[in-house]
Amino acid sequence: MINAFKKAVFENYANFYGRTRRRDYWLFNLAWFLLYLVVSTAVFMVINGITGGRVSNMAENLVALIVYCLIYLLLLVPSLAIGVRRFHDVGISGYVYLVLLITVPLFLGLIAIFIISLLDGNPYQNEYGPDPKGRGTSDWSKFEVTKKF
Repeated sequence: MINAFKKAVFENYANFYGRTRRRDYWLFNLAWFLLYLVVSTAVFMVINGITGGRVSNMAENLVALIVYCLIYLLLLVPSLAIGVRRFHDVGISGYVYLVLLITVPLFLGLIAIFIISLLDGNPYQNEYGPDPKGRGTSDWSKFEVTKKF
């Protein structure tokens, strides 16, 4: 899990090209969620340790919100990049991912993204690159795939 997170954040920070396996996509999202849990627990423990529990909940929530926003801003670009590469693995343009995030009502767009992210990738090379699982080494791999759009 940590390797998928490190690869997405440090090696492919803003890489919107190529394909990403379903496993790497979900491990990145799980690590991101666990990072939020660890950071939130640490922030509340530090605040309570420094103040002895005399700080109001509003101040704690403000500090936690600032920390969450910083983490969110740091991980926004890799999250978008890994989502686009996941759509590429299925054979869908990354622009569809962005349209689902921005223009479709949030709940419906997130459901569509969830469903598409559960699909298995194309077993052969598509216009976005070779299969990250290494499948498709048969005779079909010698045929060039052209862009449809």
